[in-house]
Amino acid sequence: MQHNRSADHAAAPVRLMVDDRLADDNASGVALPVATSVTPRLSWIVPLARRGQQQVAYEIVATKTSDRRGVVWSSGLVESGENRGIVWGGDAIAAHSQLSWAVRVTDERGIVSPWSQSAAIVVGPLTPADWNASWITFASTDAAFIDFEVDASADGRTVARATVHFAGAGKLRPYVDGSPVNPEANDPTDSSLKRSISRSYDVTHLLAAGGGMHRFAVAAVLGHYRLVLDQPRVIAELRIEYSDASVQSVGTSPGWRVSHTSLVADDPFYLEEHDARIADAWASPGGQPVGDAGRHADAVAVWSAESGAETETETDVTVSMPASRPDTGAPAASTPVSDRSAQSAVIVPDAGPPVRVVRRLSATQIGTPAEDVRVYELDENVSARVCLELHGMTPGVRLEVVHGEKLNANGRVDTTNIRLPSDRNRERQVFAYTAAGGDETASPWFASFGFRFVEVRNIAPHVTATLTAGVLHSAAEKSGTLSSDSPELNRMVEMAVRTQYNNTPGFPSDCPTREQGGWTGDASISAEAGLAHLDLVGVYRNWLADVALDAQTDGGILGVSPNLLGPEGIQPADPVWGSAMTEIPWQLWWATGDLSIIYELLPTIRRWADWQVDALDDGIVTKSDISYGADWLAFEQTPPVLLQTGAVLTSLRQLADLEEATGAPDQAVRRRQQAETVVAGARHHLRDDVERVWGNDSQGSNAVALVTGLADAADHDFLGDRLRLAVEASGDRLSSGFPGTKAVVEALARADGGTALLAALRQRQQPGLGSMLVDGPGTFWETWWIDNENVGVASLDHIGLGAPYAAWAWRYVAGLRPTEPGFRRFTIDPRLVGLVNAMSFERLTPRGAILAKWAYEAGVYSIAVTVPVGAVAEVVMPGAVAVTPGTVRVDGVDTRSGERTHVFGPGIHTLEAAVVLPERHEPVAQPPRRTDAGETWLSDGVTSTWLPEAPNAVVRIDEHDIICTPVYHQPLPAPTLDVQLADFRPEVDEWLVLDASGRTFDLSDATFAFASFDVDGPGLVGRRVRPLLRLTSADGSVRIASARPLPIAWNRVALEIADWPGRNAVVEVAVGIRWSDVHDTGRGPWLPLPEGDGPHEFGFRVGRVGWTSAPRTF
Repeated sequence: MQHNRSADHAAAPVRLMVDDRLADDNASGVALPVATSVTPRLSWIVPLARRGQQQVAYEIVATKTSDRRGVVWSSGLVESGENRGIVWGGDAIAAHSQLSWAVRVTDERGIVSPWSQSAAIVVGPLTPADWNASWITFASTDAAFIDFEVDASADGRTVARATVHFAGAGKLRPYVDGSPVNPEANDPTDSSLKRSISRSYDVTHLLAAGGGMHRFAVAAVLGHYRLVLDQPRVIAELRIEYSDASVQSVGTSPGWRVSHTSLVADDPFYLEEHDARIADAWASPGGQPVGDAGRHADAVAVWSAESGAETETETDVTVSMPASRPDTGAPAASTPVSDRSAQSAVIVPDAGPPVRVVRRLSATQIGTPAEDVRVYELDENVSARVCLELHGMTPGVRLEVVHGEKLNANGRVDTTNIRLPSDRNRERQVFAYTAAGGDETASPWFASFGFRFVEVRNIAPHVTATLTAGVLHSAAEKSGTLSSDSPELNRMVEMAVRTQYNNTPGFPSDCPTREQGGWTGDASISAEAGLAHLDLVGVYRNWLADVALDAQTDGGILGVSPNLLGPEGIQPADPVWGSAMTEIPWQLWWATGDLSIIYELLPTIRRWADWQVDALDDGIVTKSDISYGADWLAFEQTPPVLLQTGAVLTSLRQLADLEEATGAPDQAVRRRQQAETVVAGARHHLRDDVERVWGNDSQGSNAVALVTGLADAADHDFLGDRLRLAVEASGDRLSSGFPGTKAVVEALARADGGTALLAALRQRQQPGLGSMLVDGPGTFWETWWIDNENVGVASLDHIGLGAPYAAWAWRYVAGLRPTEPGFRRFTIDPRLVGLVNAMSFERLTPRGAILAKWAYEAGVYSIAVTVPVGAVAEVVMPGAVAVTPGTVRVDGVDTRSGERTHVFGPGIHTLEAAVVLPERHEPVAQPPRRTDAGETWLSDGVTSTWLPEAPNAVVRIDEHDIICTPVYHQPLPAPTLDVQLADFRPEVDEWLVLDASGRTFDLSDATFAFASFDVDGPGLVGRRVRPLLRLTSADGSVRIASARPLPIAWNRVALEIADWPGRNAVVEVAVGIRWSDVHDTGRGPWLPLPEGDGPHEFGFRVGRVGWTSAPRTF
């Protein structure tokens, strides 16, 4: 290859990245972009300068200094068009190193670009041996500290660089000489108990004073670890590098002194309380501790996966000198271990961006509902920390600052929607502050809350207060923006971005108010939209490692990770929620083309696939532990077996794609064969072959069949029409829950681009997504409506229902989708032109930014698109092209091409053509193909009498529909039975018999009989419960069926009787229930029963009992 070194019109590469973070993301007070390995991945973008531009080669050089002196590694000229994930090719970079690197590229003309600006590679501690510190523990809300001396005077020696590294179980706030290192952050990110996450900060400026005595301190709280640990755990090191190359390390050890702090209470989600009368002198040199002055931190035993042994390390202050200086460091003595269990030795840098305050909002006072109460409002719903500037406070006055998403009718902040039933009247999201007096600033150290409204209580009228909010979440860069001529679409996308930000506190979470938990289902549902809007690659890489570590030994993926809920709160594996382990890596691969995360996770993904295959029986899922709400918070229940079977099919096919991409074609074939077994089984068991519908014919049922590939292609148009008609019949509303909505949105989009979805956005009455655009606080809700009375599941800041709409906006309305991983090739093919007639968007990809602006007016479609270097665009016209002179212009040149698809290489391109939009297909309802026979004995308006066989049962008929709370699930039409058992013994069947007044039932036409049970009431937590259905024939034969009920749903017991000779003369119908003292994870944790071996009370509901001649499809 010939190379021209003149660099004629060649721009230097930009946006240099180390691993998943911008290399220059090192602003003061912001966590350093530390490499996650000793061989980091390097990436850059080649700026677009002209059409046809390509990168054909690159050269990387890494040096000891930013002026490229002291070469550490040079790649030499590498002939490649790759610009992402180039693995470091030199010797492993030593811990605590800081190098500089730059890159230049050669284009297709042989012209070499200038070198990029130099960027840093910062490597901190990566292995336990890299830490000159040991694990310690002390009481939550306390602080530990040590004094040390900086010798910056001898021989003109100065502090060249000082860095604080820390990790822990809990939240930490390090200090150097009284100044907090991370005051606007939330460190470290929660993680699996099998590892810890570290952060690093440059604190050179805090030691600018030079020599003398200094103090290093760390305040800590347990935070979300409160259910699994007794006290926070801390490891921290202050590393000081001097101008003469000597190094001093000040690390945590059991010799550190401990003090109380002004932080007096930490109860996550409920309360963080400070007492400003307590001086935090412990943080500053010479300051005395509060409380027992003789207290010291305790050591923590460390468990190493490599050795399988517990060890104790101890460090205090050590100094590494050049050969001319002696070592003057001496470690402190060890003290006994205290805490529940050993600490994992694994500490890894956070792969994601810092979790910190990214902007500040000023609050407006909107009311004074009482003399000592003030209510403030922000312009949006945020995850944030408040800051109160107070003037004129009386010493000892305790303020309560309550945060909420809505107001009640009296104008007060209302937290009912984020409470749990166990809270009763306990307030959530409270910051309490006791004043020292005078002028002061009050703000939490650790807590962040989800809110739009703030109520300050017990504030005297004479006090002047200014309230601001520091919006706090992962500082992920925006990767995509979108704007159209549809206000509803724009508002929806804006809300998707805000909701995603609020729910990314270092990992994908469910809500910033009630849990801040890493629910895998929420993350899976939102991944496509999340990656379109934000650069979440590092966030997902970090979190998926926790999901993998928390996986069960049999391969099952837990419902929440990091798993910090303790054994009583563990959320067992479910194919729908656990889909995150395949869906998110698959989405990352398509978004970035980077296989490094796939290689890291592939063993876990394979084990997860095997777990799912083991959950199958004849191709459908029958052995999964749980299904959250049978489509979480859906108006219309979709059978869990269908949701879960569809999830397994998708998972197997995604894994096959990943196997193929990583060079394992045989494994890909095996997974696709397993997928075909699922398809065959599902079509046999879950599809009505005559009516061509799936499951219970819900929106979710037919949508899952469509988008997963369970449905045959011949049925796609029919099912798409049926789904559109169902949404229209529901008042332009979706009836699905979290996972069902993802399927319904995709199915409607595939049908015709999503006309039904656009109608749903414009439908503004609750329930529905359209109502969220006008009634809410600017973020998506957990439910389709605001329930002012419900507790526990009514968050107004939840990503699950809205994210699929945002993904639709990008893929189908804007029309952008990758056709090769990493957007190396992409398509722009908008599907709703004629309804949405103008669109502009920008999407940052590994190749660079894709920009497009298209419009349709007066029969002419025009588009301008920027294709980045290394990419190819396929632009598809929205209709047939009219080929007449002057009607088609490509890059400003008339053409007579009638092609709908135009292919463009790198550059800025324009296309304009007169087009004829296709007529939109209007669905037509299809009449039933079969008339089913059947009878209902209970529910749907049918009342009947049921007699208990045993005297310990009390049966009451509810004549009104029962709305189940706190977790809504589709009610059965009244009447239903409310059954209370006063003495429910294990392994004893308790039966209720239908009072048929001597009638004999002829069920000759029946395929099966059924009865529905809701067993979600209190009692028998964690125990196996089995609802029963029994039919007795006049010939004496009996048929009994049972089912394993799933929580938060009506569960149907189906008794197949098509081959039962006795069905023509049924003389008794009975429903019943049995329990066993055996653990069933679907009913919660294994807890001791209150009465021991004595009698147990239990309640359940029965509804919709009857028979049908229709085929059984769930």
